[in-house]
Amino acid sequence: MFGNELIGIGNIEIPVDQILDFGQAGVLLSESETTSPVDARAISGIAGGDGSVTLDGDEAGFGAAELDLLSLFNAAGVDGITEEIVSEATLLFGLGGAEVIAEDGVFLDQDGVGGLGQYRVGEASVLLTSPAVEEAAAMIYDTIGEIDSTMEDTVNDLLDVADLISVIPGASLSAEVSSNMQEEIFAAILAEPITTNNQVLTVDFSTGTAQLHLDQLLSGELRPGQPTGMNNQNPNTELIDDEIYPMIAETVHDLMEEVTNITVGAIEGA
Repeated sequence: MFGNELIGIGNIEIPVDQILDFGQAGVLLSESETTSPVDARAISGIAGGDGSVTLDGDEAGFGAAELDLLSLFNAAGVDGITEEIVSEATLLFGLGGAEVIAEDGVFLDQDGVGGLGQYRVGEASVLLTSPAVEEAAAMIYDTIGEIDSTMEDTVNDLLDVADLISVIPGASLSAEVSSNMQEEIFAAILAEPITTNNQVLTVDFSTGTAQLHLDQLLSGELRPGQPTGMNNQNPNTELIDDEIYPMIAETVHDLMEEVTNITVGAIEGA
């Protein structure tokens, strides 16, 4: 349906179907009705699995659009993004739709937030696959190995009773401890994706993927004084702005703390 449509980026035009997947039904729907010269309603959005568009019900039922960011960057001539840095970058956008209602010639604010009209968004996430995540996993494995070796050396030093036994004629005793904590701890880290406490970032070290949940960043708890939730933002709100960048950096720090907690827990259980 959209293969012949073009998106203008700078001085170039890109076929929509090269960078955008419109989800389950792959179509945009639009409905409108007029009951009088001053009363009207219009709604549009990506079709859900049942072929309809609605702003009611569970957000999980919304159609999801996928934007291939790498193809977009390449087509736009953005340099410096190679497969060594990011091998996949996809924006997942669960768009429910937008609705405008006019009664007696006056536009309504149906949900009381974000100004006139209403929109619903199911999700907004960036899915990244990067060799850097796999490299981080390898670094974690090596670090755990160093911890494992240190623990072995420490325990074996404590078990070294040769000096005590030497005063007993004809007596000999040797003891040595070997640890497999490295494999156990690393398995615990790879067992399942790790999500930060603020729910903003999920990393799966076993697959080298990371998912940034943009909808979770739009939280009053993280941004005091700002509306909470994707569906309460004003139209044209930037998903990533100068307030969001520090939050992402802080979230990466939280992720490493979570990895540390898993490591400590695995050591205590080893």
